[in-house]
Parts: sequence; C-alpha cells; structure tokens
Amino acid sequence: MPLSALQGLTATAFDIRFDEAVAFNPSSRFDNERFPIVLLADAISRDFVIDLWVSLGRALGRSVDKSAEHVLPHITVAYSPDRIARQAIDPIGWRVDEVVLVRSFVGQTRHVVIHRQPLCRPN
Repeated sequence: MPLSALQGLTATAFDIRFDEAVAFNPSSRFDNERFPIVLLADAISRDFVIDLWVSLGRALGRSVDKSAEHVLPHITVAYSPDRIARQAIDPIGWRVDEVVLVRSFVGQTRHVVIHRQPLCRPN
C-alpha cells in the first residue's frame, strides 16, 4: 500500500469512549488459550470508527460497506486465563486525531510505527 494513499484521507478527528469490558474467545494463534480482555467502544464512538474505516477504504481505492456489522471497535488491554463476562466500566476516552500504521511482529511484542497521518480538524 503506498503511503501517499493516506494523504487523501478525509476523516475528521473525533472523541472515542469505551464503556464496557469483556473477554473475547481466544484465537488459536495466541498464547495457550488465554482470553484477550478488551474494552468496547460505545455506540456513538462505533459510528465514528466506522466512518473512519470507510474513509480509509476510499483513500485506498476500495469499496467499503458502511453498514458492516462485523466492525467492533475495541482495545485489547490484557490477556487472562480466566474469562470475564461483559460488564459496564467507568468510561475511558480520548481524542482520535491521527491514523498510525504499525507493523506488529506477532509473538514478539514488538511494534514499529511506519507512518502517521493526521485526521482533519472538526469544523
């Protein structure tokens, strides 16, 4: 993917809020059936993330279905041998004002930033 494609990104910066925690089913690719513990974005934040996803798709010349039900904005915060049920948490949030392309080295806990692209400022 050419990095120049991201210069056409037209998404606007937004605030994101996470208000639930849950354990996802472990992926067979990861450590001995440990459950990823994730924070889930609230419904309003989900809409902003989907808009960003659609804008990224357009910048990369791809058609993206905005109604995609498989998009579940989340952040993995830990891995646990124990499963936790979905539960409300005190909201955690911040301003999303850039897209960062990161190369992850699976199993090495090593990540390299390849590119940062600022998002447009809201009007």
